[in-house]
Amino acid sequence: MKKLTLSMINLKVCRKFALLAFVSLLFLSASPGISLITQATYEQTTKSNSVNPFPQAGKFYTLAGRGFDWAFIDGENVTTDYWEEIHKWSVQDVVGDVVLVNRTYVLPQAEVNYVDTEDFDYEIAVNRTILSAYWKGMAFASTGFLGSDERSLDEDVGEHTWAWFSTDLYIGAYILVSWTGDHRFLGDMLYEVVDEEVIEILGEKQESWMVRMPPVVTVDGTQGRTETYWVDKDTGIPLKLYTEGWVLDGSSGLLGEFVLVNTNIDLGPESTEEPSPTYTLTVPTTPGFPEAGKFYTWYYLEDGWYMSGAANITYYNEGLFTWWVADVTGTEALVYRIFWYQHISEAGGAKELEAVEIQCYNYTMDINTREILRAAGLLYRVNTTSLAYEVEDRTPQLVGDVGEETYCWLPKNLNIGATVNITWTIDWPDNVDNGTYTVTGEKIINALGKPQACWILYMPPTPSINGKWNISETYYSDKDVGTPLGGDGKGWAVDGNSAYSYFLQFIDTNIDLGPKTYVFQVVADGQTFYVVVVTNSTVLVETFAFSQGDMKISYNVTGASDTAGFCNVTIPMALLRDNPWTVKVGNLTITPIITDNDTHNFLYFNYNHSTYLVEISGTWVIPEFPSAIILPLFMVFSVIGIVFAKKKLRKQRSNFQSLIF
Repeated sequence: MKKLTLSMINLKVCRKFALLAFVSLLFLSASPGISLITQATYEQTTKSNSVNPFPQAGKFYTLAGRGFDWAFIDGENVTTDYWEEIHKWSVQDVVGDVVLVNRTYVLPQAEVNYVDTEDFDYEIAVNRTILSAYWKGMAFASTGFLGSDERSLDEDVGEHTWAWFSTDLYIGAYILVSWTGDHRFLGDMLYEVVDEEVIEILGEKQESWMVRMPPVVTVDGTQGRTETYWVDKDTGIPLKLYTEGWVLDGSSGLLGEFVLVNTNIDLGPESTEEPSPTYTLTVPTTPGFPEAGKFYTWYYLEDGWYMSGAANITYYNEGLFTWWVADVTGTEALVYRIFWYQHISEAGGAKELEAVEIQCYNYTMDINTREILRAAGLLYRVNTTSLAYEVEDRTPQLVGDVGEETYCWLPKNLNIGATVNITWTIDWPDNVDNGTYTVTGEKIINALGKPQACWILYMPPTPSINGKWNISETYYSDKDVGTPLGGDGKGWAVDGNSAYSYFLQFIDTNIDLGPKTYVFQVVADGQTFYVVVVTNSTVLVETFAFSQGDMKISYNVTGASDTAGFCNVTIPMALLRDNPWTVKVGNLTITPIITDNDTHNFLYFNYNHSTYLVEISGTWVIPEFPSAIILPLFMVFSVIGIVFAKKKLRKQRSNFQSLIF
């Protein structure tokens, strides 16, 4: 069997290949997942109207995820490594009761500017039994091509895939699931349907079965592992995957999570129930960006079309996009940029993966001005069927970015109306050289399951360098740290023969994005008011309430024990006022710090974390009778008063006249 050539790889990269043995083979089937992606802000652009079950030729889905390794070092639990992964399962063809399945897997390691990309071809019976399996893998870095390998996965034959599950599950049912490569666990593992949950996926609430493997020990007796799938009830495809592993002596372990980010499979009707939380990983620990070791990753999806003769060809590109601060010396930051995506044409048909592109770039930037000082990098184009690749040195093209300003991080001291210049990497003729973005507004978006306050930076339709394209783009920049939490854009050819649109979705970071921002809508007296809670706690949004009769706002907060919590609450004066305010957190009455302007009160208070009911009471509330009722009542009573007054006046006149006459 051909082996990967490791002589050119430094010790750090060798450790990544060791991790690959633990990840690519151990996780490829049960891959640790990135905690991803609740799509509260972005709508999925590739969706099928089909209601037919899975599998069918041409159907696909993508899971993207993140994870981290931890270890006890000097008595502390320390995060030692981060990683992202993406899995794409696609049905190439269905022949009788045999399904031909392709699976693409990628593991970027931004810390060393390294990407592992792998391709699997399966023959699977419709009862999920694996009939044959073949694996090919390649590794790349900014230093060059690292090596390739391929082999049959004969040990998986006869076992059961997790590409889809049965649609007739029930609580208490048992399911067999294969671990690709049988590296740590031999044969199928036994999973049980333990519960059912509604989770939010691709902007919709879907009913799912919770399918769990209880804690088990690896064949060498050194490690433990547990895993849970959230399986769509209608189609049997995994919507989410959570995995946890640990060394039995408690010295180290890992956590990972995957979430569905793209599919052309109809997941069935949306549930009417409220979803359970989608996120479980909480990696970020310290603030500050840029700092050495800080990173963030987007999931990228682009849909486009172009005319080829008389034919309209559709395509999509899908992948991961990571920025990693490798080092900071003085005012200069060395930043790695990895962009991996696969290109698939005519996505509705049963097509093989057409191409993979991997960009490994290095930038040196000024941390104060965001100016790009130096840039270099390589681009790889990979054919995963033949394991052939071509490499292009992009350094000459990246020279055009020097002197411009990066979007790796953005200014924090923005305001509506401010302008920001952002370079477009590589000045291609059909690209924008250096775009000017305007802060057009502010927004609350969901980033890793937490609501964050953002500036909206918008570049209006702008001609490309060669004038053949118009391009528009929007970024959502976190107010506290300047990290772009996502974006979307579109381009269209002036001659009308092609167009595309895309979005970037924030899926992983070790940057503390600052306090969460919750906006609650209150309707009273026929008016709409907004109460804003900025906090480092988690607010249980379903518990928020406004009581007009009690002149009170209330909600529940929760947070990790032995940590400090705070809330900064903005209350419209036209809704609720103080004289004085009463603030209770649990059973404790707290004196808040109060500031105000002409229209709002701002209450700041802190506490030690636990789960508490927060109650904020005032002494004046918007009138309980809506003005729409009060005005007619006032008019009625006025009319009645006038009538009685007139009757009394006539009676007085009558009495007066009787006295005279």
